[in-house]
Amino acid sequence: MRVSVEIPVEPEATSLARDVVARVMVDSTAPQERVEDALLLTTEVVSHAVRSNPDSEGSIGLLLEVSSDRLRIEVTDQSGGPNPRSLLTRSGGEADGGWGLIFVAELSDRWGAEPDSIWFELAL
Repeated sequence: MRVSVEIPVEPEATSLARDVVARVMVDSTAPQERVEDALLLTTEVVSHAVRSNPDSEGSIGLLLEVSSDRLRIEVTDQSGGPNPRSLLTRSGGEADGGWGLIFVAELSDRWGAEPDSIWFELAL
């Protein structure tokens, strides 16, 4: 299954994204622990996208790809901020927040980042 939505850049963006993920995952056979991981990591990557867009304009793209054994979530924004991976190397993740990306790196099975997107995968 593939689901793609646009979420407005606003304080409620993380909640909206979590709702989409929860609705998609409700019918899956994924263990509850992995669903909770997906919700936490979605919160972190969407929060990063919101913080990267200081003007609170536009939208954030949320793409979910779910198969019987894998979940992939990708969040895109057009803010042109720094590559999220660079935040992991500053002050142990403390600069400009950054702890959320450490969670992504630790809890996901795979992840990646470009200047305009962050994605992660979880085995189900």
